[in-house]
Amino acid sequence: MTNIIEDHKNAFEALISGDPNFALVSCFVDQKPTTAICHIKEIQSGVFHVAPVFVAITDNMNLTDHDGVSTQ
Repeated sequence: MTNIIEDHKNAFEALISGDPNFALVSCFVDQKPTTAICHIKEIQSGVFHVAPVFVAITDNMNLTDHDGVSTQ
């Protein structure tokens, strides 16, 4: 089981390939302010696809595996 989708794979490949189209984006996760590293791609003139690659950890964020076991 995985939560990794094709968009995630494409953004990761862009990140490791040296693609310059990344930006820090101010955002919210569960109504808490944070920041995301996003890949920005123009899909048509003036229309952009913004794909978050990494979201900064928030104080209340709890990362777990697929069995619900918390990370240390």
